[in-house]
Parts: sequence; structure tokens; C-alpha cells
Amino acid sequence: TTTDEADMLGAGETNTLRQTGDMNTTQVYGTAGTDHVNVTGNIAGSSTINTGAGDDIVMVDGNVTGNSNIDTAGGYDTITITGNLSGSAINAGDGDNIITVGSVGTGGNIYAEDGNDTIRITGDISAGASIGINAGGGDNTIDIDGNVIDSNIYVKDGVDKITVAGDVTGADSIINTEGG
Repeated sequence: TTTDEADMLGAGETNTLRQTGDMNTTQVYGTAGTDHVNVTGNIAGSSTINTGAGDDIVMVDGNVTGNSNIDTAGGYDTITITGNLSGSAINAGDGDNIITVGSVGTGGNIYAEDGNDTIRITGDISAGASIGINAGGGDNTIDIDGNVIDSNIYVKDGVDKITVAGDVTGADSIINTEGG
């Protein structure tokens, strides 16, 4: 099943949306409560998942591509993408966020604002200088199980730990700890 229409989570304290199949040009909006969004399939076509503030969980068992956006606003959020993030962004707001992504390709961006964030990439970060992982202020941990190829990693104030299991290669690779 492919979803091509706007979906809105209800106004309750805890909202759950389960989507089996791809999401294409789909808009999902949550509330200030706790939202759980579980997608078994790919997200593409400028789709948006915006859970609003609250302690939210977003799980995508697939790829996120095509100028799509996952925005969890403030709260203690958990975002998991088992596949590739490319041409799209994750925006986790303030709070102690946990973000896990299979791999990051061209134009894939991960933003985590203030808080003690944990970001784990289980594969490679590759293919172009436009890729960024930006962790805000706080004590952040970034673990990359694969290689960093022509990519950027930025962290701000705080005691930050960055671990790359593979190689860091390419003239455009930058790891900037900017005071962290």
C-alpha cells in the first residue's frame, strides 16, 4: 500500500500511526503529546513527518529520500531509519535524542539541537560535501560503524565523543568540534 494523502495524528496524549507500504508525498502531523510513527516501507516525494513537541518515537524500516523531512521538535525523541537517508533531513529538536540511521548518502542531513544526543550510523556516510551531522550543545555521542567519505560532522559546546570505525577519506571530509 502506498500512502499519498495527508494523515494527522489525533489530539490525545499518546498517538500511534502504523503505515505498511511506502509513503509518497505524504504529510503526517502529530501533537504536543507523545507520538509513535512506524513506517514499514520507504518515505519519498517530499513527504513530511512532524510529530511536534513531546517524547516521540519514529521508526522507518526502509529508506528516506526525495526531499523528505522528519521533524520531532523538542522532547526526548527516538528516530530510527534502517535504510539510507539521502536528499532528506532529520531534525530532532532540543532534548536528549537517540538517532540511528543505516547509512547517509548525498544530501542527507541530521540535525540535533541542544541536549545530550546519541547519533549512530550503522553504515557509511558518503558521496558529497552537502552531507552533515550537526549535533547542538550538550554532551553528544556520534558513532559511525562505517566510513566517512567527503562528508561533514559538526558538534557544538559540550563534552562530545565521535567514533569512526572505518576510514575518514576525501578532500571534503570535515570533523569540526567547535568548542566541544
